[in-house]
Amino acid sequence: MLVLCTAINGSGPLIEASLTWNDNVATVATATNHNVPIGASVNARISQSDSSFDGLQTMLATSPATLTYALMTNPNEAVPIGGVFDQPLDLTGNFVEGLLLFHAETQQFEYV
Repeated sequence: MLVLCTAINGSGPLIEASLTWNDNVATVATATNHNVPIGASVNARISQSDSSFDGLQTMLATSPATLTYALMTNPNEAVPIGGVFDQPLDLTGNFVEGLLLFHAETQQFEYV
């Protein structure tokens, strides 16, 4: 029996962003369309700002190139500050809950 296992996840494109903070809300203004439907929430990551803006956050799309998220602590940075926005991708859609087994003796796959 052969067991194959691989992660089906990755990261979306890295999009340059400008980050600001006001009254416990961080605003991410992306250089291009982020492709998150307006009004939808998405788990996304800010990186390369070297500040407390960095990290995985649940963000709300407020326009085709703007997202917001709660950031309770003032990052104490001169804003706007540059960073990168990206969305971790899970191509399984959280539907894969098993294993795909290959039986060499019968040359067949089995999903368990």
